[in-house]
Amino acid sequence: LREAQRGFLRTATIAPERRQEAAAAAARSITGVALARLAAGGSARLPAGAAARAALEALVGRAPADPWAWARLAELLQAQNAPRRAGFAARAGLQIFPRDPGLSDALARSARALGGREAVVATFEAIEARDPKDANAVWRPAQERYERGLEALNGEAILRSDSARRNETELSSRSSDAEANLREAQRGFLRTATIAPERRQEAAAAAARSITGVALARLAAGDLTGARRALLDAEELDPLALRAPLSGELPSGVDALRSIMVTWSERGQDPARADATDCLAEATECYADLRRIAPDAIQEAARAATDARDAALSYAARARVAADKGRLDAARADMQRARDLMEKAYVAAKDAAGQRPDDAAAVRLPGRLLVHFLQREVTQAEGFLSKSAQLWEAEVERARAAQAVPQATAPDQEERARRLEEAESRLGDVYQDLGVLDLDLKGDAHGAKAWFEKALATGPDPREDVRAPGGWLARCEAAIADGTDPKLTPEKRWGALP
Repeated sequence: LREAQRGFLRTATIAPERRQEAAAAAARSITGVALARLAAGGSARLPAGAAARAALEALVGRAPADPWAWARLAELLQAQNAPRRAGFAARAGLQIFPRDPGLSDALARSARALGGREAVVATFEAIEARDPKDANAVWRPAQERYERGLEALNGEAILRSDSARRNETELSSRSSDAEANLREAQRGFLRTATIAPERRQEAAAAAARSITGVALARLAAGDLTGARRALLDAEELDPLALRAPLSGELPSGVDALRSIMVTWSERGQDPARADATDCLAEATECYADLRRIAPDAIQEAARAATDARDAALSYAARARVAADKGRLDAARADMQRARDLMEKAYVAAKDAAGQRPDDAAAVRLPGRLLVHFLQREVTQAEGFLSKSAQLWEAEVERARAAQAVPQATAPDQEERARRLEEAESRLGDVYQDLGVLDLDLKGDAHGAKAWFEKALATGPDPREDVRAPGGWLARCEAAIADGTDPKLTPEKRWGALP
């Protein structure tokens, strides 16, 4: 900076017509020297601070048309615990440069030190009233309301269970205050985008974070539907806003969506709830949202698959009851809902199988859904079931080897026997699925019969649906005897109404 000062002064001697410009530049360099000494001294209240302040005051007197000088002077006064004087300096600069962001920052710090967030809002709303096109004047109150809204949120309360949220009137009040501030912030950010189109992307991201905060407030109050709706609104503005926590104490939008899904799922598993099926369907929709917004962060695929399957079966049962009573429109609507949910169950089951390729149960589920309910994609279904059978066969071998180990205690022997019985039963289930696939989807009664006989020979399960009159084996034998095609006809498929 000293070298710069000398260069500017030498310019003035070479080119007298640039003397005023050079003097201002030299003064700014000297001010920079004072600020450098202040930084080295470490305190704005030591002599170095006084020297820097004097240099800045001289600079604004010599070169008032320099927003940097005004902003630095306001910052220094703020550091010297003189927020009122800092505000005067910032306002003086804004009189000359009414929309300068650095001076707006300095004024906001001064107002906050004097009167908190409310003072910042009032200060900039007054500026906006004088200059409605000042984007900084619109942004600042929005930012303060956003911060105030986040401060009202209780991070620990947001992801609580239903039971923990009950009878918390104080939490409900805080959530309401938070939502009101965050909604105001959202409107301010979006208005900034209309005033300053070059800030549209920044404003959309800020508005999306505000709406994510609204979702957290609603979730803390137990409003799952409203929270999910807010998160989807935020996604429309900026999907990335849902992935990062809004602060160190608050969860991300993705965490909130995951919590909403789990809560709906838990409600759906409560047999006392009349709306349990609808709750499972809501959980399924949340999984679809998670899969779209954060496909790399999905952890609930297996839960989502079983939720969707159970909801689909319940809607299908309801559809058949409605059809029996002659309410065909209601029956068709419920059955279509059932089909849609079963499709979503299959998507989630495939996700779970991909996440846990060595889990025999996870690998079996998508194959089972294809065979028993969706009844298509024979090759894919066979692939899932064959791999699951291989995994269960390996588990049966391990269980037999463990049971053969001598000198085990009675409890250990009992546990090993239970483990072997479980593995053999699950293996027999997969063999039975493969038999259904051969019979219903391939039309291969001979292959199906072999699988069903193998299922009966595996494990202790009596499998009455296989061996009973009219059961799977009987269907195979009838098709073999009369040579008919045993493949499913459209009216016998799952999801068909009488």
